[in-house]
Amino acid sequence: MYYCGQKDWKPWLLSLAADLTSIQLHRGNLSQRQRLELSRRTIALLLYLLRSPFFDKYTKHHLLRLLNTLSKHVPLMGLVLTPLAQYLPMWQDTYFYMWST
Repeated sequence: MYYCGQKDWKPWLLSLAADLTSIQLHRGNLSQRQRLELSRRTIALLLYLLRSPFFDKYTKHHLLRLLNTLSKHVPLMGLVLTPLAQYLPMWQDTYFYMWST
């Protein structure tokens, strides 16, 4: 990220590849505790949807559209989802600028 920048795809792809490779290397004959940790790490891959540049190019538009649709069509959801939609870009910049999970 230092050389390429926060919005570049290279660090994002390299980090994702490292996480996927690590998960694949650890599959096999595992204890229950190890399987639980591996499933936690697999679910943590969903956080890549909230990291730039993927968030800026794909997730942000779809997520904001979903939040707006739900707030308009589901009673009382607008009270919660409208402020959430307004603060989402700020939270993304604050909490997902780092590559550690």
